[in-house]
Amino acid sequence: MDTQQHTCEINQLLKTFDGLIQLFQASFDYQLVLADIWIKAFSELTRELASYEAKGETIKDWQQFLEVWSNIFDREFAQKFGSEDAQAIQREILEGRHELLARTTTAARRSSQEA
Repeated sequence: MDTQQHTCEINQLLKTFDGLIQLFQASFDYQLVLADIWIKAFSELTRELASYEAKGETIKDWQQFLEVWSNIFDREFAQKFGSEDAQAIQREILEGRHELLARTTTAARRSSQEA
């Protein structure tokens, strides 16, 4: 194996690591979006429960509580993931996974050809 081929392989390896880092960053950003959704949904649930109490109403059972919680969470989730920022993060994850898969497949193919 000559120096140029080694350099090419090292460059491919570095690009793969760079892609992996970008994928991890996008995944981290996605987790932040999810955390924000949970925080907002829980805050809204607290307000909703306080509203019930202020009106003298009560949550009758777990089923009603889960229905209230589910409606709030679904609304927050749909609102946040409908945003351009969240869609951009999802695209980054998908593109990063696709690129990483392509690079590892190419590397595996080269490795099997050399063997």
